[in-house]
Amino acid sequence: AASADAVGVTVAGVVKTGVTMAGLAVADEAVADKAVADKAVADEAKSAAEGTAGIASNDRQNEAVASLHEYLASFDSIKADFQQEGQEVSSSGSFWLAGKSFRIETGPPISQWLVSDGKNLWSWDLDLEQVIITSSDQHEDIPLLLLAGDKHRINRLYHVSKDQYESSLVYTLTPKTEEASQLARELTLVITDGKPAAFSLRAVTGQSAWIELSSVELDPEIPAETFVLDIPKDVDLIDDRLDP
Repeated sequence: AASADAVGVTVAGVVKTGVTMAGLAVADEAVADKAVADKAVADEAKSAAEGTAGIASNDRQNEAVASLHEYLASFDSIKADFQQEGQEVSSSGSFWLAGKSFRIETGPPISQWLVSDGKNLWSWDLDLEQVIITSSDQHEDIPLLLLAGDKHRINRLYHVSKDQYESSLVYTLTPKTEEASQLARELTLVITDGKPAAFSLRAVTGQSAWIELSSVELDPEIPAETFVLDIPKDVDLIDDRLDP
């Protein structure tokens, strides 16, 4: 009888242990299910947060592009003097811009004039006494041409951000296409008291340049002949236009 009782106790213990193990298994399964559910909720929350952040980022981009375009569209022409520092050589000069037409005169130590009527571009190296004619669209990498305000080109090629520092607005453009990344790693335009005040350019080579503007005039009357170069006599003339 004692032996039977012992066996009974042992069997009961085994049965009790089995029940306990089954309970643990159920509990473990519940914990696992909860962990899966929690992860799903976390993933969904993360996805929603990323989606919200993406929407917010797009909204900021669109607002910055709209703000920049609105400013650039507020004038039809501009002329100013400039001082450029960096990229090993400092230079100064003047420029005139109306739509896609422009004239940039840079003085010593490298004297060069760039003149465009929106279709043709004349590059006159005064030191070499040489004029090269090309198509204007081959020279869209000139930082000052950002002021031409081509909204579609800006939106297609660049991510745009806008920051406010006291009386200055700072627009930063970073490439979002391979085409843009070949022009510059970053372009910055500073607007102070309603007028363009400076540019900065970080080139693909890693070099940086700072262009400070002065004597800025918005909407000046600029004669059409300003944007056509009167080619001097006795200069080397090279016509590289694809369709002269």
